[in-house]
Amino acid sequence: MNFEKKNQYLYMALGHLGMIFVGLGVMRMMSAINDSAGFAFTFFGFLLMNIYHSSAEDSLFKRRVEDR
Repeated sequence: MNFEKKNQYLYMALGHLGMIFVGLGVMRMMSAINDSAGFAFTFFGFLLMNIYHSSAEDSLFKRRVEDR
């Protein structure tokens, strides 16, 4: 497996982990107001999802440029 494919799977796993963290954070924040752990889960989940989104966007635009 080449480096680019491994990188793609790593970013995909980070994106999925981010979605799980956001879900956990939202559930915790719904059960307790001003919950710092829920805020942390939501923040780090959102951060991981943004990392995945930017890497997916970069690879998508790279492929489009190569196709031209």
